[in-house]
Amino acid sequence: MRRIGYLTLFGAILLFTRLYNIENTTRFIWDESSDLVRLHQIYVDRKLTLVGPISEDNSKVFGSLAYYLSLPFAILGKFDPLSPVWGTTLGGIVTAAGLLMLVAKLNRGWAWWVGIIILFWFPILQSSRAGLWAWHVSYIPMWLTLGILLYLKRTKLSLLLAGLFLGLTVHHHYLTIFAVVGFTAGAVVDFIKSKEIGYIFLLCSGLALAVLPFVIFDVRHPPGLFLSKILFSSPIETEKSLVSYGEKLIFLSSQMGDFFQLGALGILVVVLLMWDVFRFNQRLIWAGGWVAQLVGLLFIYNDGVSVHYLLPGAVFFLSMKQAMIRSWPRAVRRSAAGHGALGDPQLAMGRSEF
Repeated sequence: MRRIGYLTLFGAILLFTRLYNIENTTRFIWDESSDLVRLHQIYVDRKLTLVGPISEDNSKVFGSLAYYLSLPFAILGKFDPLSPVWGTTLGGIVTAAGLLMLVAKLNRGWAWWVGIIILFWFPILQSSRAGLWAWHVSYIPMWLTLGILLYLKRTKLSLLLAGLFLGLTVHHHYLTIFAVVGFTAGAVVDFIKSKEIGYIFLLCSGLALAVLPFVIFDVRHPPGLFLSKILFSSPIETEKSLVSYGEKLIFLSSQMGDFFQLGALGILVVVLLMWDVFRFNQRLIWAGGWVAQLVGLLFIYNDGVSVHYLLPGAVFFLSMKQAMIRSWPRAVRRSAAGHGALGDPQLAMGRSEF
């Protein structure tokens, strides 16, 4: 009975935080306006396409998966500017529910506290409300959460689907590849240690299936539009000095700390991460996702770092924190539970981007 009451309260607060004032706080500028036009064109022409959002400099084309996830809501809303946001909101609700299940699997005793973080933590909350970045990026946490849940089931079918779902994040933004590869590398090491070599093939096959449509398209339509165009646009930086890389690492770490709302807790996370590295702890599989995202961005050429570049690391960071929390001293656990990592829900629900 108590569990039902908790889940009911969680669900009610979840709906409130994802829906309240959304019409005044969601973003609708040039990205969303062009995306809405393309959604209407897909509906009118009735033609399937892999071509989704296009970068501002016209150098990169993203997959169209987000368009098809948003299209039913756009049709129901008669292509009102707000209508596709209901798709990202539903994706955010699925993400939050999935994260609660994930927390229960990793550390059931702390599901209550971490459930509060799930409700109010800025990266998860804001991606549900599509308030800071374009629609297609907001679906990334949903696929990552579902992929991790399937990975934890560790059956043949679930691992194949886990790889597929993790790979689908690349359809939304190519930079998610760092987090996905980092987590997959950790999973491969874990499978090798447990002598489950066949699972490596299943997980990697799922990933390959996810990116296969882009490969086939580029091969059939030279010089290509997706992967080949990203490679030829030279997004990789190779001429920086070690000092420059160090400065960028400090900057990115600061950005991630602000985005994840860590504060002083970030120092503790780094200390525990280094301890896990020293002991080669199994928790490193979760660190692989967000650390790889952080390190990968060091080598990407850009004139600034948008927060959505760091979004793929959020789910892995929360998973790692939950796995770590078992070994924290009681005083540290209490501090972490009540820490400012919850974020500022008023910031997410009260600011207009129109």
